[in-house]
Amino acid sequence: MKKKNTLKKTLTKNNKELVKKCMDTFVKNRVNKRLSSFDKNVYELNKMNPSTKYINEMKKLKKQLPKLETASNKLYYCNINCKDTILEPGSPDYIPESLLKPYKNDKDSIMSDLFKKQRKEIFKNKKNVLVDNFYEGISTKIKNKLIKEGAISKCTIWPEMK
Repeated sequence: MKKKNTLKKTLTKNNKELVKKCMDTFVKNRVNKRLSSFDKNVYELNKMNPSTKYINEMKKLKKQLPKLETASNKLYYCNINCKDTILEPGSPDYIPESLLKPYKNDKDSIMSDLFKKQRKEIFKNKKNVLVDNFYEGISTKIKNKLIKEGAISKCTIWPEMK
């Protein structure tokens, strides 16, 4: 019995190391690319002489962007078993609580129905649509590219943006 606990701790430690490596390589590169792209767009907008209010909004957004990008990239590309996403393994009727959390105060929220419909379309009669932590519908070319860049999962059905 002691070996099982040790094995579980080892797997957890390996998972944490995988996630850390993914964060240090893939996510860091993605966030840096996004920030440089954002800077280029802001530079182009500044040439058009936008209002001061708009420029201030862009500055606020730039401060928030690294945190938002890091969180979303970690969730979609450094997430073993796609936990807390629409692709989390389970019944097609199961909706991860974390998806509904932002909408819990909305009494007339249609998000629960939307997520159920989406999961049923994706999962059909399956309980898992992941192959090696990547959505099964992903092309081999994109999967290999993501792995080469340092991703350990792809927890979204949306195609890659350039």
